Amino acid sequence: GGGLSGRWNWVNVIYDFVQIGNAFTWTVVGNPEIGKGTVSGDGVQATWGPDGTGSAGTGRITQRSAAGDAVRIEWNNGVVMTRNPPR
Repeated sequence: GGGLSGRWNWVNVIYDFVQIGNAFTWTVVGNPEIGKGTVSGDGVQATWGPDGTGSAGTGRITQRSAAGDAVRIEWNNGVVMTRNPPR
């Protein structure tokens, strides 16, 4: 599977993830926030803010596609990110 790379959303916030190895970054469309984190199995952890530091949280991949790609991440702060379907 392609890991976390791709476009995700939560409510009306759109995240673009890029994963290399077990590390990932995200940028937010129309927002200066940058996220940086790692994934191990179904566990994820990240920090985010204007420079990629600041707030921190952990999450879990709670749903995967038939191909094994993560399609839902539930974060410990209540954010639930879902992968946008491929166009």
